[in-house]
Amino acid sequence: MRRLRESDIGKLEIFFVRNNRPEVTYFFTHFPLTEQTARAILKLIVKDSFFVLENADRFLAFSMLRDQAEGYDIPNFGIFVDWEYRNYGLGRQLSEWTFRWADQLGMPEIRLSVYEENKQAVSLYQRLGFHESHRKEDNNGRISLIMNRKRQKVSTNVFASTQALTSDEALTDRLNQWFDAGIHHIELSNCLIESEDTFLKEAALFPGKLLIHHFFPANPKNVILNLASIDPIRRQSTRLFFQRSLEWSAKIGAPSFSFHAGYITDPVGTDKHGFILEEPTTRSYDAAWDLFTAEVEILRKTASQYGVTLLIENNVVSKRNEKKLLLAKPEEFERFFNQPSINENIGILLDWGHWLVTAKTYHLDLDSFLPLSDRICGIHLHSNDGIEDEHHPLREDCSYIDILQSFKPAFVSLEGHYGSIGHLQHDILKMGKAFS
Repeated sequence: MRRLRESDIGKLEIFFVRNNRPEVTYFFTHFPLTEQTARAILKLIVKDSFFVLENADRFLAFSMLRDQAEGYDIPNFGIFVDWEYRNYGLGRQLSEWTFRWADQLGMPEIRLSVYEENKQAVSLYQRLGFHESHRKEDNNGRISLIMNRKRQKVSTNVFASTQALTSDEALTDRLNQWFDAGIHHIELSNCLIESEDTFLKEAALFPGKLLIHHFFPANPKNVILNLASIDPIRRQSTRLFFQRSLEWSAKIGAPSFSFHAGYITDPVGTDKHGFILEEPTTRSYDAAWDLFTAEVEILRKTASQYGVTLLIENNVVSKRNEKKLLLAKPEEFERFFNQPSINENIGILLDWGHWLVTAKTYHLDLDSFLPLSDRICGIHLHSNDGIEDEHHPLREDCSYIDILQSFKPAFVSLEGHYGSIGHLQHDILKMGKAFS
């Protein structure tokens, strides 16, 4: 599902002409489905928005939010599905996606007109939040219901991490592509940028919302970030990296910046699972704890100056790295927040995939983080087998969705690895409903 571009004119002309049939035009009467209309509406895309559901370079459904180009405050919604692909749920899918587009851009209201005899569509729109305002009768005696939908209030924003889809495209191209795909809330993580100035200009022009997470921008030299490092140079370079991230977060209007908790010992290599950490000594934990706490307090003060909330992400502990990582269990976070030096403007980014592994390693209940709900501002959503951090998307039938909902986070971010942008869109809609 994506916004139409001027370059789509050829495909749109074909799509309109092939659907200029009675079974489509009987209910879709906004304009004639002709080549001329296709060319005309694409000249309006500066103010009006037109969308398609596409598969294998073929348009299967069309929707629109129009009339703003003519000066109306409330956009008018319309939709039709290709005559060969009706009754597969495509209309509902594109409708929900289009309404989410409007909500994310802050459109206070949407209007539509639907024939009273189109019972299936009327029922769908009622379920999706539309209410009848009045009726009108045309010259043929057909009754239309005029329905309005107010912008839906959202308690939890759904973000997509740039790690959700592998790509080597420039950040500008990814932001533009994802915005056209209705992904307006993006968490920037582990991707390259051209330069600081270019990034800040791009971010300022992005119409959606951006968050910065941990290793952004990515560094081809694989710099290790560890606020608990015994090496003062590494500790300082990590602090400076995060302080720049806080500055950038303030400049792009991001309310928070998140980073991983520290490692008790520094990495000495990598394998297919990630860093190989040095074996700790009996004094390593306390030393790393004190160093990490002192560095976080410095960052917290910087964050306060920028008006940005600092979020610490829980580490993932598997059998191979026990006793090598800080802040993986709820009891550690409770101890951390009970320290006198740690007070306001700091919270938790609960990485659910990390927690699935850690909870299994230590034989802990999955709801053990619930007492810390007030501190949990965001959640990274992905899944695994409980053994390793595999970054699978959440399953449709995951048994712990009720626990996730109980945290009532300000945002969730999809951090699983997806095979296509369509799959990612599907899960964004799914999580939007789950956390509404």
